Amino acid sequence: MNPLKLKYVGLAGGAIAFVSLLLPWWTMAISWTANIFGTQMTQSMELNVYPYKSGLSVGSRVTLPVDINLVSGTVVVLLVVIGGLLGITGSLIKQRSSMIIAVGGMLVLLSAALFIVNMHSELLRSEPLAVEVPRVGLFSTGTFGVAFTRSYSAYLSFGFWLALVGGAITLIASTARAPMTNGKRYCTFCGARLGEDDVFCRKCGKILDRSAMP
Repeated sequence: MNPLKLKYVGLAGGAIAFVSLLLPWWTMAISWTANIFGTQMTQSMELNVYPYKSGLSVGSRVTLPVDINLVSGTVVVLLVVIGGLLGITGSLIKQRSSMIIAVGGMLVLLSAALFIVNMHSELLRSEPLAVEVPRVGLFSTGTFGVAFTRSYSAYLSFGFWLALVGGAITLIASTARAPMTNGKRYCTFCGARLGEDDVFCRKCGKILDRSAMP
């Protein structure tokens, strides 16, 4: 793929990483059937966990507190922000940008791994998440309740997967190489023909990107 296009991919990866912070990273969807004035109606609520906050939403009106303490939440947010910035910055500069982009991608992927570890340890605690809402598995479905049965489905949500995709895309962007025509390398700055082992362009004197080396 053309290096210029891969740089655009790096910009997209960094932007996706930032967007991931606006969406929940883990969700527990709960539903049940209630008899309201003789009519069976399905009710629902959602427990949404972000790296920096969490809440149990009943419809669109009420958000109840939940007992989740993401001790590494601040670190997760910082990793995503720094990783996203490195991915975008590395895509905008010319020299030695691939290493910067790669580090950015790895930081975003690390944030996703750290969130999983922290969330898993939180779900192993014995206290309920909220009133009559038990702790469940990271990925799980089932029922709970005594007075009446509630069904639930728990899963890693949109924000987590966007962070994962953003980190992977950023890493892919770091693999940009100098353009080749018929097996020959050319400088990405001035277009001059390069030798196989050149580290500097012989025409413009620019230091070649590490990824431009064979």
